[in-house]
Amino acid sequence: MSNFTIEQVIEKYLELREQIELINAETKKKLEPINKAMEGIESYLMATANSTGQTQFGTSAGTAFITTSNQCGVADFEATKRFLIEEAINAVLEDIAGEQIAEYTDEEDKAAFRKQYLDMAMEKCNWHLLNKAVNKTAVGEYIDQHQSPPPGVKWTAMKVIQVRKKSAGKNIKEEA
Repeated sequence: MSNFTIEQVIEKYLELREQIELINAETKKKLEPINKAMEGIESYLMATANSTGQTQFGTSAGTAFITTSNQCGVADFEATKRFLIEEAINAVLEDIAGEQIAEYTDEEDKAAFRKQYLDMAMEKCNWHLLNKAVNKTAVGEYIDQHQSPPPGVKWTAMKVIQVRKKSAGKNIKEEA
């Protein structure tokens, strides 16, 4: 048996958590001027790259280079969900109901037939079990194939400067 009560243990835990929050806040404040200085250097390097046409700068200290930073997120979950389900239902219907769909000669009738199944799927599934997120790699592959993101997905691609320290044993061509 320990000499501490549950109340004492919880009090200690909360005290430690508060210490962590204070240290994190202090550290964040101390890092602000350093982060601002690094942002200024990145801006300078990007401006220099843009004005000289270079995409990288290799020095004995390290390398700065332009790369693309991709970000994506769900802007309209309902549109994304509907798009994904519609693609799946269309594929399944072609496999299992292809002959039945072929009987419809009017495109509007075919669309109505598909919409009936899409509406059922949208209504009857446990969509609340899903997170409202998309896989960045998969979205990038989709964009490569279709030249635009899927419906409801927001995609941002930005050119950014990254700086890496020279690795031991690597020769870097100096550029200025």
